[in-house]
Amino acid sequence: MVYAIVAKVLYGINLFFDIVTFIMILYAFMSWFVRPNNAFYQLLARFCQPIVAPFRPIAARLMQSGFMFDVSYILAFFAIRIAQYLVVQVFKWILMLLF
Repeated sequence: MVYAIVAKVLYGINLFFDIVTFIMILYAFMSWFVRPNNAFYQLLARFCQPIVAPFRPIAARLMQSGFMFDVSYILAFFAIRIAQYLVVQVFKWILMLLF
């Protein structure tokens, strides 16, 4: 019973991280084609900007040193994926301890 509950929680957490990743990718692509005053784009911006904001100083330093692209979205994407991997590993460890 406990195994099934922990497995469902792990599935939900994985789904959450996948949805966040999809929203980040959608927002990045929309930034190329959609005007900033679009209502859906602004909704995505309200969700994505707090995730991307910690990586802006790193991207700014890279751009000052000659890098041509804003890599803050890429850094945020990798941070989300690393966090997902770590959470999954912790849950697998918990499942291993339970059974």
